[in-house]
Amino acid sequence: MSRITGVLVRTVLFALAFALATAVGRATVVPESNLALFWPAAGIAALWGVVAPTRRQVLAVALVVGVISGGGNVLTGFPVLAGIVLGAANAVIAVGCRGVMSWLRRYTAAGVDRNRLTRLRDVYRFVAATAASVILSTPVGMFGLELAGTAPRWEDALLWVVRNAAAVVVIAGPGLAVRDTRGQVTRARLLESLPTLLVTLATLWFVFGPGHTLPLSFLPIALVLWSALRLPLPLAAAQGLVVAVGTFALVRGVDGGPFGAIGSGPALAVTLQAYMLVVVALSLVIATVQWERDRLLDEVAQAALDASHQADHDALTGLPNRRRLDAALQQHRARTGPDEPVGALLLVDLDNFKEVNDTLGHAAGDELIVTVAEILRGSLRENDLVARLGGDEFAVLLPEADQAGARVVAHGIVERIRHWSSAQGGVRRRVTASIGVATFAAAAQRGVAPLVLADMLLYDAKEAGRDRLAVLGADGADEPRTGARLEVAARVEEAIARDVLTLHLQPVLDLRTLRIVGAEALVRLTDGGTHVSASEFVDAAERAGLASRLDCCVVRKGVAVLAGLHDRDPGLSLALNVSSHSVGDPALEATLTGALEDHAVAAGRLVLEITETAAVADLASVRAFGDMVGALGARVAIDDFGAGHGSFQYLKHLPFDIVKIDGGFVEGSPLSSTDQAILRSVVGLARDLGARTVAEFVTDDSVLAVVQELGVDLAQGYLVGEPVPVEEFVTRYLPGGTGRWTTEGPQPRAVSRTGSP
Repeated sequence: MSRITGVLVRTVLFALAFALATAVGRATVVPESNLALFWPAAGIAALWGVVAPTRRQVLAVALVVGVISGGGNVLTGFPVLAGIVLGAANAVIAVGCRGVMSWLRRYTAAGVDRNRLTRLRDVYRFVAATAASVILSTPVGMFGLELAGTAPRWEDALLWVVRNAAAVVVIAGPGLAVRDTRGQVTRARLLESLPTLLVTLATLWFVFGPGHTLPLSFLPIALVLWSALRLPLPLAAAQGLVVAVGTFALVRGVDGGPFGAIGSGPALAVTLQAYMLVVVALSLVIATVQWERDRLLDEVAQAALDASHQADHDALTGLPNRRRLDAALQQHRARTGPDEPVGALLLVDLDNFKEVNDTLGHAAGDELIVTVAEILRGSLRENDLVARLGGDEFAVLLPEADQAGARVVAHGIVERIRHWSSAQGGVRRRVTASIGVATFAAAAQRGVAPLVLADMLLYDAKEAGRDRLAVLGADGADEPRTGARLEVAARVEEAIARDVLTLHLQPVLDLRTLRIVGAEALVRLTDGGTHVSASEFVDAAERAGLASRLDCCVVRKGVAVLAGLHDRDPGLSLALNVSSHSVGDPALEATLTGALEDHAVAAGRLVLEITETAAVADLASVRAFGDMVGALGARVAIDDFGAGHGSFQYLKHLPFDIVKIDGGFVEGSPLSSTDQAILRSVVGLARDLGARTVAEFVTDDSVLAVVQELGVDLAQGYLVGEPVPVEEFVTRYLPGGTGRWTTEGPQPRAVSRTGSP
């Protein structure tokens, strides 16, 4: 059906309905005022005007309503001019109801594109529009009565208002309510409404039937309330309409019920119309409130489901996240038991992913992650699980695989990703996958978690050249590198348990006063075994899941060391490094709080350092951690600033007090104008943000001179001093010390501010 045809059909149908309603209304005239007892034409006019799609059609509605109403009045005895004015009053109701409701919708319901009744606020707008349009039409109607030779009284004005308001609410209200029946009126709900409708009709006859005069008019209202609470809005509105029209028909037709005993025509009109208005209005209000309540409950339930899903799934790929993987691992262990562990775990990491992010941007990196997630999904069986752990790292749980089966799956993943990347261009072509393959049996044999063993094997795959998998030998023997890391991890765990880890302190120089003002604490493994570098055993501890325990140990020892230093010099600060794996761990927060309380240390002298790359990887967690540290009174430093290549984007979101500039920009600065420009920018930015700067890797006097000239606040490096045991730090750098710089200032041989000897 074309648009023009639709308009014509709607116009004809509404015009016929309005003409019929006019005839019905004129058949129920109150002799005292010659006004109809019930005027359904007003409701038809209001509904017609409200649903008209354009202003031009609204004007056409007003014209047709005025002509039909005026003609009907003239044909039933009104003078021509009076009939025309009364017709105009009906047009005012149509135009006024549409205009007021649209105006209120525009200013109170942004985004709603048409007049409807689906929310309580819609009902309020409809009632307000009804009241406004009827009140606007009242002076016009009273003028029409005066032209007809009837002197208007206040009773006539009241009857006009109540009569027309009731008609609009009773006719237009349900008419608007049934416009949006999709999803509300089903066959089941219709069947549910039929018994109520039958009971309602019987009740109407019982209350308003001939000869029934008991004051029981509340009974139909009770049924209306029941329907509004139980049925969807369109059916509840229809129920209210049945009660209103049925009551009118019985009272008018057989003088039944308590209303039939009212002798005065105007009093009967007002009472009956008010009753009809209340019945339909109650059905609309209560049904919309109930509908909104049900919708809100559904939204809350859906939000809970969404929150639960989001808590267990990665937002980018839709894959299960680390939390869900941990739960799946626990369920798997509980199902298989500790005696005969089965299954395998793959840890998948993308090679050269960082180049895609740095070269093409994070959007391209996200697209790559989504593609890899789809490849992984397509490589697994239904009962296998693939999870995204973060960044470009994924885990695959194969609950029924042995070592040979896990190797086949891992090999297939490496091949599929290699095949996909070979068809790409640019840096995407270099993207491959490295996989560590660990069986639950092998992990149990070595006394480590499957994820830890898989992580160490992944590291082997990376060191062996990437684009490959690493798995234990067929005889179960460890790979040399994995065995060494497991041994180091075991030594770290034992050292933590025996409390034999020690701290070395590296001095920090204030470049303005040339005084030692603090130190950075660096943990050392001194268990009497073979020497292991700090980076090696810290990395092994992180991969073995010992990062939090290691950091808690460092915090306890560091705060105790700071308390001892403050006995000699209360102005010294101490910086402690915190692993990204410990950020957000409640155990670290509890340890930090307890240590500060136990040693009564000035928290403002304690600095916790987090690498910038770790901060960028989990901005929300680092921000929460920084807020926690700040609440305790301690300070936060961003370490290796500039190494993440996204620093300026994230700086404004991170709570920090100190920026430690990555040594790669510092050590070559005397010969590099680019490095100097970067240093100058970082210093200016940090100063504007209220943070102090530390230059790392200050290795000689020329570097010292550059960072002094560029306005860096603090310096750290082998020129200032290498990490030494606490006792040696006291001997060198505290008052009376032997170092080039001490807490009292430079020794006589110290360099000048320009760096010249």
